[in-house]
Amino acid sequence: MVDNYRAVEVTYNVVWPDDVPVLKAGESLTFPGGEFRADHSTYPGLPGVLAWATGQVVYDALNPNMISDDLNSNYLVRMVPALLEREVLLTIDNFPDDLKPASGRVDVIMNRWYFKELHAGLKKRVYYDPSTQMLGFRGFINDKTLGDDTLTAAPPSIYVLQPNILTDCEISTIKGIEGADNNFKTAIDNLYTLSRNPNSLTNCDYGVGLKLYQETVQPMIEKYPKKMEYINDMFNAWLGANIVNDNNRVIPQISFGPGLAVVPNGGLLDPDNQLFSDFSEGYITLAENNHPDMGALPVSLHIIKVVKEKYRGSIKTVYSDNVFDEKITLRHSADFGADPNELVFQWWYREEDGIPQKTPDIVPDKWLIFPDPLGRNGQGMLEISLSGAGAVLLADNLFYTRYRHKNSDANDPNAWSNWAGAANSYPPDMYQAQLADGWVKRVLNSVNPFEARVNNFYNSDNPATYVSMIRQAGPRYEGPVAFNPDKDVVENVGLIQLYQTVLERAKSLSINLEQPICTPGVVSAILLAASRISSFYSLLGNEAYNDALDPTIGFGTDSVEYGSLAPTIFTFMNQLPELIDEEYALLCGRGENGARPGYNRLLWNFTKGSGEVAYALSYNIKDVTLDGFIDEADARTLYPQGHGDAWGHYLTAVKSYYDLLGHSYFNWISRSEKFSVEGVVIDVDYFDERKFVEAAASKAKVGSEIVNMTYRKYYVDDPDGQWQGYTDSDPERAWAVTGWSRRAFMGALFDWTVSNAIIPSESSLEGIKKVDRSTVPDILEISSQARNIQQQYQNANAGINPLGLAPTAVPFDVNPARMSPDFVNFATHFEQIYERADEAMKNARAVFNYANDLKNRIRQVSVEEEEYALQVIDKDREYRNKLIEIFGSPYEGTIGSGKTYPAGYVGPDYYYYAYIDVNEVSEKTVPQPANEINAFFQPMDALYIQNDEGAFYRVYKNFYGVDIIKSKYLSTDFSDIVPINFPLSTGTYSFQAPQSWGMRKSPGDIQIALIELIKAEAELQLSLSRYKIIINDAEAAMMLLQARSDLHKSELAIGSEWKASVKEFNDTMIGFRQGAAAAEMLGEELRGCINAAAEALPTIVGMSSDVNSVHRAALKRNAKLIDNAKKSVSFGFKIGIDVLASDKELAQIAKDCKIKKANYKYDMQQQLEEIRHQLSQEAQCRMEIFQKREHMRQVSEKYRATLAKGLRLLEERNVFNARIAQKLKANDIWIWPFDLI
Repeated sequence: MVDNYRAVEVTYNVVWPDDVPVLKAGESLTFPGGEFRADHSTYPGLPGVLAWATGQVVYDALNPNMISDDLNSNYLVRMVPALLEREVLLTIDNFPDDLKPASGRVDVIMNRWYFKELHAGLKKRVYYDPSTQMLGFRGFINDKTLGDDTLTAAPPSIYVLQPNILTDCEISTIKGIEGADNNFKTAIDNLYTLSRNPNSLTNCDYGVGLKLYQETVQPMIEKYPKKMEYINDMFNAWLGANIVNDNNRVIPQISFGPGLAVVPNGGLLDPDNQLFSDFSEGYITLAENNHPDMGALPVSLHIIKVVKEKYRGSIKTVYSDNVFDEKITLRHSADFGADPNELVFQWWYREEDGIPQKTPDIVPDKWLIFPDPLGRNGQGMLEISLSGAGAVLLADNLFYTRYRHKNSDANDPNAWSNWAGAANSYPPDMYQAQLADGWVKRVLNSVNPFEARVNNFYNSDNPATYVSMIRQAGPRYEGPVAFNPDKDVVENVGLIQLYQTVLERAKSLSINLEQPICTPGVVSAILLAASRISSFYSLLGNEAYNDALDPTIGFGTDSVEYGSLAPTIFTFMNQLPELIDEEYALLCGRGENGARPGYNRLLWNFTKGSGEVAYALSYNIKDVTLDGFIDEADARTLYPQGHGDAWGHYLTAVKSYYDLLGHSYFNWISRSEKFSVEGVVIDVDYFDERKFVEAAASKAKVGSEIVNMTYRKYYVDDPDGQWQGYTDSDPERAWAVTGWSRRAFMGALFDWTVSNAIIPSESSLEGIKKVDRSTVPDILEISSQARNIQQQYQNANAGINPLGLAPTAVPFDVNPARMSPDFVNFATHFEQIYERADEAMKNARAVFNYANDLKNRIRQVSVEEEEYALQVIDKDREYRNKLIEIFGSPYEGTIGSGKTYPAGYVGPDYYYYAYIDVNEVSEKTVPQPANEINAFFQPMDALYIQNDEGAFYRVYKNFYGVDIIKSKYLSTDFSDIVPINFPLSTGTYSFQAPQSWGMRKSPGDIQIALIELIKAEAELQLSLSRYKIIINDAEAAMMLLQARSDLHKSELAIGSEWKASVKEFNDTMIGFRQGAAAAEMLGEELRGCINAAAEALPTIVGMSSDVNSVHRAALKRNAKLIDNAKKSVSFGFKIGIDVLASDKELAQIAKDCKIKKANYKYDMQQQLEEIRHQLSQEAQCRMEIFQKREHMRQVSEKYRATLAKGLRLLEERNVFNARIAQKLKANDIWIWPFDLI
């Protein structure tokens, strides 16, 4: 005990909390929430790991100690960077020619090649980058990838993760594309391996989310050496102290975001997996921001419970970019750990007929099973595609799907997941099937008045900027229009024409077949098209009716410019004699027949009279064709069907329905229908019945106005002429009071009868599903207008004037009190009538000015639209000029009829920007192109060409309408490909333009950068040539030095050998001389001895004796001895002379050799000095080469930066066009209700 404090034992009871987020088997975690949270709102939601800066799995119940050998299989989840690009090298030389742009099998987008044959789930994920020569694969979520600003924004109701992990099915699909060779397939195999083992771990088939410990820790320590102890302690506390020197230890990877995902173990779904046989739930702990790079960001731990309950998911509907495409794709929202091949899917569907049905397992007879086109009984069938033409695809269909593991029992209900349907499907009591829109609804929803009709804004002109509903409605239907998604086609076709073409096609595939089909779904599809058409004709009728009620021209009496003319001129003056004739024609058209597109309606009043001014001002006609003139062409563009004939437009509106009601096999069904909003299926009602009744009520109202105006037009007070106009002189036309009264009344009667026939009197449904006569109040309007018509007809029969008064009636409105002289405000009868007349005139003027002011405000909307359109055009022209500055203008030889760019083209060179006049430094300054290739690009416009057989086929133009002189800013499109012919030369980094191309009028920054690159290359090659000369000269001098040194050495060796030979020769000669002298002396000695002996013999004959013979012999012997001694001395001297002569000769040879050596040494020194002088220039030249090489690198970077700048400008243009489309949608939504007034 110290200071009264006592140590006590504390026991910690560690348990997992109960209230933690739940992750289901097969569910990948990206965005916050999770399916369990959606089904149980009281539970906490899963964390949104997609946006984490860093994340790591620090605890896994299947491997609490993170044993390295077990991490490959014993795990619940992995945290992976699911969107990163994975790339492998595939050189351009090894890339298959059949998959290059010339083959037409790839799309070239932003300098990357995407393979067209791949389906939508793979096409945008697999790419080849020719600049880096890398084959890549990347991930997507919610159709977004890394780099998207809204990647981590709140997702829609249904989103799909497509991770950067290749599956067996996907790799088989990629390798099976047409044109893939062995090199390509090998690269795909390498990419498959890399995607599943990105850190190249040994003995690991699936290493996603794993990394070596040393590769994780060492970079931290190297970057933060002061935190080395802290980093080591952190990992030691987690994994144990023995991990420090373990170079093979594998741990869960610390992944950097955004783009993270938590992927569960696929074995959780396998009933035969022994690891999970007894598993029901387990816990994992994720660490957020647990890395030194995160600085002051708080480190957070997230505990998640992983359960074996199967992830239900939802069905995501994928539509084609082609608005007329009959194909639709449905995909399960889960990715199943990038391995759905082990699962068996069932897809069930039925027509959406308005009748609720339970799930297929309960009422299988109400559903149809979707067949597996691959014959695998649904294994791996994560998505399905509906395509083809027929009544089935015209109507809406409902879909459910479920899955099980292939090793499970198909007859076991527990083996299957819950039914996946719409986003708002909640089992077990609130299932909602997913809606697959029919072809009719898809087309009408895609091409609508509220949105831009194109969705590809790359390298394209701005979307159409007009917002007028009348202009969008277009002319009347004359015949089928083209189902062509090209921008210039789809933006120029009228919606009435298009919708009627869709309607006729729908009828031809259903109720007009030899064996007609008329199901509730087909009825809804046909009625939808008919109602859209009816709405547009009602819009035109409203516009004509409002014009008839408003005779103003938009300028009041207080207008400085037109105030004096405002009350005296009217819009269609010169075409019609009086204002009442104008109002009459606006209500029912002209009496004579006309020609398309105006027919019997009022034509655009450019008649070169006073009415032309009033018309142009009233309808605010502007130069929409941008030809510098305001004329009937502009008016026809703004008002394609002319003006007026409200009766005819309303009649056409109801005729769309009467045509269907009169069809033998069409059965009108009054009901609401389903609509999918981002995967949430709700009930909607397009009010087909109400629209019919509204059009009929409007027609009855106009009919009543026409009867009234006809009577007003021809009425006179003279009783004798009072009945003129009562009957028409042309009984076939019947445009008099009698004819119009009968026509309008009988029409109203028929419309009222049909309305009550198609609308039930009561409905037990509620809300939007309730469709009965109580929800359609306009039925009463029809009968009310019919009674009004009858009353007017009766008044005419009774001779009552158009004001409803008898001809002899005189209205009085006099205040008798004021006629008294005592009254304060005394006024006589005349004065009171005058005051009232004056007040009425002031009121009329005020109303007239107010009406003109209202029309002026309407005109201001049109003016703002025009100003906005001009701003858009100016901005688009600015983009064009900026792109010319970067990409340059095309060669003159590429512009003209039948060439890449059309005659009059003044835009940038989008295709040949890499071509310059000289693209290499070689012996041939301008080599001719060796051959040529065809690259295929997305087109920018389309035209139709007639072949030899007379048939027309579509050819895409590869330019923008905005780039043509006197451009009308026509539309463009990128829905297909454009073949562009590229001549090739021997250049390695650019192309050489053929001489036939001529020159560029305006070279761009790219060409200038390429020319600078050529110049830099030339300077570098000159420096390299100088360096090479120096080195070659030095090498030649060294070789010469070596050769001369070898020669000198050989000469000295020969001299030494000669000296030795001379010495040997002289010694031999001296020896021979000594031998000869010795032999001679010996001979002489013998000869002397013999002579002495001869002298010693007596010289007597017989017995006589010679006593002196001995002495004589002795004397001769001595004399000979003396002579020999003399000769010996002489021989010795001769020998000495010979030796001295030999030594002299050898000394001379030695002297000559020394002189040669001295000369050789001097010669070598001179050559070495020359070599040293040459090598002294090498360092300077080498530095010059380095300088030139760096300059060339800088110019190369300048070229890449310029190209990137151009690509960014194209991206900016895309964003600009998208914003235009967005703003136009907002304007359309604002204008639409106004046009229906």
